[in-house]
Amino acid sequence: MKTPEPKQSPKALPKKKTPRNARSVESLAHFHCAHCGKWWSIGDAPQKKTLWHCPWCGITQKIT
Repeated sequence: MKTPEPKQSPKALPKKKTPRNARSVESLAHFHCAHCGKWWSIGDAPQKKTLWHCPWCGITQKIT
């Protein structure tokens, strides 16, 4: 009778050293659609971008 081999657990990945306290700053841009009147926000939106797509109605419009 053949005895089953013990299952081997996968190798544990080395733990990454991360600081216990960290802070991240994000710029939040708010947009208002002239077509449907709804608004949406994007974190860290590129400032040079002028054409934006409204996620609510799908219209692409120039917002400066």
